[in-house]
Amino acid sequence: PSKPFLIWPSPTIGLGQIEDSFSGDSGVMTLIRLGLAISFVLGLLPGTTRACDFCALYTARQAQGEATEGWYAGQAWLYQHQGTLRLGGIEQANPGHQFLDSLTVQTVIGYAVNDDLTLQLNLPYHNREYRRYEGKGLHHDVAAGWGDLSLLAKYRLWHSESTAYSMSWSGLLGVKMPTADAARLRSETAGGGTGARPLGKPYDNHGGHDHGDDDGGPISAVGEHDLALGSGSWDGILGLEGYGSYHRLFVTASFQYYLRTEGAYDYRHADTFSWQGGPGYYLALEHDHTVALQLLIAGENHGNDKVAGQPLPDTRQRLWYLGPQVSVTWREHLSAELGMDWPISHDDSDYSQLATDYRCHTSLVWRF
Repeated sequence: PSKPFLIWPSPTIGLGQIEDSFSGDSGVMTLIRLGLAISFVLGLLPGTTRACDFCALYTARQAQGEATEGWYAGQAWLYQHQGTLRLGGIEQANPGHQFLDSLTVQTVIGYAVNDDLTLQLNLPYHNREYRRYEGKGLHHDVAAGWGDLSLLAKYRLWHSESTAYSMSWSGLLGVKMPTADAARLRSETAGGGTGARPLGKPYDNHGGHDHGDDDGGPISAVGEHDLALGSGSWDGILGLEGYGSYHRLFVTASFQYYLRTEGAYDYRHADTFSWQGGPGYYLALEHDHTVALQLLIAGENHGNDKVAGQPLPDTRQRLWYLGPQVSVTWREHLSAELGMDWPISHDDSDYSQLATDYRCHTSLVWRF
């Protein structure tokens, strides 16, 4: 189901499988008989059942942000663990157990001007715990602070519904402002780590610390661009969101393009295209609450960042994720989501990078 729109600074937005198992044929037959009985009872009141389902579905979508005018506020959490070292997409040994654990908490405040137009302010807070090589030794630390502020507008472009189905498409337009500290990017220009290198050969002093050196020093897999709280740039956000439902079945799709400009210290983050969507089913669809289960597939394509116009080859990534998500609403006020993602496809650059092992995301929104 639709939700307040979120702009994740690192690869949006996972992978997972949900298996329903039953013990023996008797369990399956029992479920079949139960399903036939329920279908028979509901068949006695087809019009009433559809109307109730649609009413509950409408209430759920109100709680999730698609409603008449009014204020809403909430928070969304994204936790991402990167602990696998890859070189050219192939897993490598990680004897120093380098890692980067990122937690981004987005506080959102929004106002629905009417049925079609919604305005929203996003303020992220980043907490990044890491272990990396600095010189010949390992360094363990935390980088934390407020991120760049974003202002977004969503407009419903098309909508159609009946008692059996509902469909809509919405456009997203926004701007990210340079409100956060971008001082760590200064180190990216200090060491001359902008030239190309052969496969497997690390940068010298890339990011103000050794990613490795010519005499065989260890590779540092966490760069300063990974830890910077802000970019120092004004960036554009373009998006498209779609939703469709038929009785208890539904499907969602969202696409976002992050148009980056040059920011602090001549550093330019690459443009990023991200998308996610998938089918779902309402397990519970009542007047005062709903519970939905969805299988999401997501992807992100991030090019090479640049410093003073020169590409950083170890910043390119193309990832696909798959995973389950559970959504709950209560009346027209409360909306909550919880999901897990695992990567199913990596297309990294031919340079040493920490790859994402899994992600966990959750959100809580209250409409006033």
